[in-house]
Amino acid sequence: MAADVGHGPLTTLPKPSLTFTVPSLHDGLPIDCRVYHPHSLAASPDAPSWQKHAAIIAHPYAPLGGCYDDPIVDIVASTLLRLGFLVGTFNFRTSWTAKAERADYMSVVGFVSHYVHFLDPFKQGLPSRPASASRDDGVVEAGGRVQSKIRIRPPTPTSPEPASSAARPILLLGGYSYGSMITSQLPALETIVAVFKTPECGTHAAEVRLRAQHLAEMQNTVLASARAAAADHLRPMSPRKHVGLRVGGDEENRKSHEFRRSLSAEFEETIRHGVAELMARTRKGHKWSHKSATGKSLEPTALARTVSPEAEDKLVQNSTLAIYGDRDGFVPVRKLRDWASRLEAMQGSKFRAHEVSSANHFWAQRNVASTLREAVRSFAASLLDGKIS
Repeated sequence: MAADVGHGPLTTLPKPSLTFTVPSLHDGLPIDCRVYHPHSLAASPDAPSWQKHAAIIAHPYAPLGGCYDDPIVDIVASTLLRLGFLVGTFNFRTSWTAKAERADYMSVVGFVSHYVHFLDPFKQGLPSRPASASRDDGVVEAGGRVQSKIRIRPPTPTSPEPASSAARPILLLGGYSYGSMITSQLPALETIVAVFKTPECGTHAAEVRLRAQHLAEMQNTVLASARAAAADHLRPMSPRKHVGLRVGGDEENRKSHEFRRSLSAEFEETIRHGVAELMARTRKGHKWSHKSATGKSLEPTALARTVSPEAEDKLVQNSTLAIYGDRDGFVPVRKLRDWASRLEAMQGSKFRAHEVSSANHFWAQRNVASTLREAVRSFAASLLDGKIS
């Protein structure tokens, strides 16, 4: 259900900061993933502080062309990225029951939530290089070769949670078309996180979590080094530095190139190697702590199927925005209106619906695409401001 939309400037996602795979909880199938870092993780010393807010957006029906390159996914993801969310997108498979797709999505939730937790590049006292390359940790024998040992590091201690929910990390889950249906059928965030809390060594959940730690620790060093280099570049040079001869090119640009090189598919082999060493040294029953996050939902299209009562409870209990057009050809608009009105009327409901005039299922007109972007922006901004919880 990929929409052929001439959005022009509306389609603004940059190149992903990371391109990688995670194993699906369903059967270990590698799930293609992308992560986009917000400006708060940029090299600029003037960038805003990293607040650990994140979002995951699912794509429409794959047999009809849906994937993470879908233009509607692009609009939603880029809007959230501009607001300061770290954004994850992924490609899931398509089955008759949607059970596998839910597991695919849950794997990405597990990765992103733990990646964000471990990602703290500008904290004082970080190592000068990733733990996977630390000589202080010794070496282990693997496959007849001496290789660097990767240190298993628990999450950094966190201060008590502030009273304001707006100050806590937000995890926003959303989807377009078929992706919105899968999003609505996910278990509660607490249930998903519990799968990764104390995973058995060697399981898919353990690999997802260890991969998140490994990549986050690598990025901690890369991002911290890039910002330090940028800050050093802005400082006035001493007379001695001014007259010195520089050989070998621009070191700041070189660090930037090193960071972009991590986007290559070849980086996947490095990830596998690091995760394998992490898993080899993980003990069964190892305790993991996890900083709490606030789960939110975003459904930027009509739900294609009936939502179960259990799923509806989740939509009502968590801040949720469902966006649909009054010309959707897949679900009659009267049915959508009745469904939205019923959920909004429930006691204590945090569910809200936004109907867009003249919008069809594919959001093909420029004006409705702009309306979609603004609806997403307003909802997410309200979450960040604490106006809705």
